[in-house]
Amino acid sequence: NKSFLVHNFIDPAVIWNKGNEFLKIPFDKSVTSFITIARLDNTQKRIDRIINIVSRLKENDYSFSWCILGNGQDLEYLKNLALEARVDDKVTFMGFVQNPYPYLKSADCFVLTSDYEAQGMVLSESLILGTPVITTNFPASKEFVVDGENGFITEKSVEALYQKVEEVI
Repeated sequence: NKSFLVHNFIDPAVIWNKGNEFLKIPFDKSVTSFITIARLDNTQKRIDRIINIVSRLKENDYSFSWCILGNGQDLEYLKNLALEARVDDKVTFMGFVQNPYPYLKSADCFVLTSDYEAQGMVLSESLILGTPVITTNFPASKEFVVDGENGFITEKSVEALYQKVEEVI
């Protein structure tokens, strides 16, 4: 009775203001744009799933683009994976971006492919900016995403993620 829970606090006004800053590389609005923002650690974040999804989407001739923001130990590995899969024309690795919010706000959908997350703050940031999400199922995802309402919660598999991405397109 002497304690209470305070979730990670984020100020929606700050995120909204940063989201309205000038975007240097605007998304092509003639195609569906997906974005992923993550530390590029494939053990947890499973960005490799994106490469598989993009490959299938490209095979099926969908019009889309996918922007990945973030840096980490697996950046070069993931870039090479995209080259090998011949999807480097559909996936753009932006690296670390000081202010990711204009990108997040401009995208049609945010996708989180992690095997696990403690909190998944980027889900709430995305929703604050009005960008729907597709996320894998982990306990905290249900604190932010109402499945089918402001996004989708899927199984932790390429197939489940692919189906939701295809549905968004």
